[in-house]
Amino acid sequence: MNSIKLESKTTFIGIKRLKVRCIVGLLPFERVVPQTLILNIQLCINSALIQNERKKDLLINSPNYFLLSEVVSKFIICEQFRTLETLIHDTAKLILQEYPQLQKVQIDARKPDAIPQAEASYLIEEFSRN
Repeated sequence: MNSIKLESKTTFIGIKRLKVRCIVGLLPFERVVPQTLILNIQLCINSALIQNERKKDLLINSPNYFLLSEVVSKFIICEQFRTLETLIHDTAKLILQEYPQLQKVQIDARKPDAIPQAEASYLIEEFSRN
């Protein structure tokens, strides 16, 4: 069998369906009653930064998923955002500030209880460093 050398340029790391009970929304009842927010967070990191980690099975430059989910959850709960647009923007800014090794972040925020006739209302946005 021929030996194949692989080269990875970009690595995507993510958290899928992170559930956060929080105050989020513009409507009067949304400002009082916490609701479930579901987040999908995709992080983009230069593969060169984690190439040696992969060989040694270490976690140095890669974000710690558990810690990231805790930081994001606490931030969203404390801020009590009115719009998903601001929530996503400010959360992406927080992530990029906390993890300088990341190139960009994509956040998909869903409110499953916002519209009774729909599965969810949602917003997806991607941010890069300047």
